[in-house]
Order: sequence, then structure tokens, then C-alpha cells
Amino acid sequence: MIGTSALLAIAAAAIAAGIGVRALIYRAFENKRPQRGRDASRSQRAATRERLLSSMSSLGEAAPVKAEKAGALRAKLSQAGLQLDVNTWRGIQIASLCAGFLLALASLLQGLEAAHVFGAVVAACLGSLCPPLLLSSLIRDRRNRIKRSMASNLELLSITVRSGYPLERGLKLIANSSSGPLSEEFRQVDADINLLGMSMERSLTRMAERCKVPEVSAFSAALTQAARQGTSISRVLDSQARLARAEHYAALQEKVNKLPAKLVAPIFGIMMLIIVIALVPPLYETVLLFAGSFDSSSVQADVLTG
Repeated sequence: MIGTSALLAIAAAAIAAGIGVRALIYRAFENKRPQRGRDASRSQRAATRERLLSSMSSLGEAAPVKAEKAGALRAKLSQAGLQLDVNTWRGIQIASLCAGFLLALASLLQGLEAAHVFGAVVAACLGSLCPPLLLSSLIRDRRNRIKRSMASNLELLSITVRSGYPLERGLKLIANSSSGPLSEEFRQVDADINLLGMSMERSLTRMAERCKVPEVSAFSAALTQAARQGTSISRVLDSQARLARAEHYAALQEKVNKLPAKLVAPIFGIMMLIIVIALVPPLYETVLLFAGSFDSSSVQADVLTG
């Protein structure tokens, strides 16, 4: 029978493994420019990550998914900014499911009491739900980062185009001079145009499909329409930059307006805690005092009547 300490150790190892996998995916597999001058330790960690990903890919090939599901999963991985194939992500899902199953089995070996059964169910649910929740979290975080950087990048792009650079050259300059998911998308647009031979309209449409962000979709549609109608690109970029800046300020203002409502519950909880700490001890002492006086008066009455 596994002891409680062993079960806690298994749980701690599972949590540490989950945190490590998230850090591995979130930091190592976003589309980033190659860094120069890496030392030996970084190269060793990169080799370790590659071996781990290779094992995950081999595990995922044992349980392949259907073509339509693979396409949808590939789109989600692209939206999250992860350079992972479907088999590798499938292997991560299988490994998480196995970890949850082992943790559930360890909980059931403690006994069939309600607490152990509940712990097994929670472990199984975490093992099956952690990868989808992680992927959704990465997609949401990347979209928020794109929204926050949209205004500044569009302003830089507008200045670049007004300086006399063509739009393709401006996208490449911004992609090489800044960092972030939007710069990565601009870099992908430049690669689609110069390496794959796509048109500007097609590459911008692909960027909007990858990001799934309303601001990026509006930017892509405006530039496509301007290219078709022969409108000034700099004016379109100026208007899009002003619109993105206004939407960014509106989002910040909405968050500021929601702060008082969010602070009501913590302030009320702190006030109730202060009231309880200030009133409960004196009230308790008062109750004890009255109880003691009541007992002594009843004893004196019994003595007098006796």
C-alpha cells in the first residue's frame, strides 16, 4: 500500500512535470528569430528538448488522428505560435493522459473511500484536460499580445511607408527590428511573398486566418481593398493605426471601469475579517463572564434555600 507521503510525492512530481512541459512549449516553440552566440549549456538544453520532442512525436504516431481533426489541430497550433506538428502534440496529450491515469491509480490504491475516489477522478480529469486548456491559454495569450502591439506596429509601418519604402519592405523592416507575435506574422508574410511567390493580398489573408484577431482581419481587409482600388497605402495605414490605438485605449478604459466592481468583494472580505477579529474575542469573554456570574448566583441561591 502506497503511503500518504508517496502519494504527495507523486502529485508534486506530476505538477512539476506539467509546469515544465508548459514552460517547454511556451518558451521554446514560439516562432522566434535564431539567436547567435549561444553557449554550450543552451545548446545542451536545446538538444534535450529535441530528444524529448522526438519521443513525443514517436508516441503520437502510435495513435494518429483523422485528417480533418489533424487540420483543425494544426490550425490551433499555428494560432498559438507553436512550431509543433500534430504527432508531437498528440504525443504530449497521450503522455498527459497516462500521467493522470497513473496518479488516479495511485490514489485508488490508498483505498476505495470517497476521498480517494474523488482524487482519482480529479487526477484523470486533469490528465485529459490539461493539454487542451494549455493550448487554449497559449492561443488567448498570443491574441492578447497581438492586440496590444497592433497600434505601435501599424504606426511604425505607416512611418516607414511614408518615408518612401514599399509595403513589402516596410513589413520586413518591422519584422526584423522588433519582437513579438505580430512581428512574427509580418515575417511570415514576407516569407510567403518572397519565398513562396504569393501575392500581397493572399499573404495578408493567410495572416488574418492564422491570427483570428478582429484588428488583424480589419487591417488585412483594408490593405487588400486599397491595393485593388489603388488607394494610398499610407492613408490606410494611418487610419488603421488610429483605429487600433483608439480600440486599445477603449479596452484599457473598460478595464479601469471594472476595477471598482472587482475590488468590492476583497474589500468586503477584509472588512468582515477585521470586524470578526475586533468583536469576537470581547464578545466571547462577555459570554463567559455572564455564564460564570449566572452559575455563581445560582449556587448562592441554592445555599440560601437549603
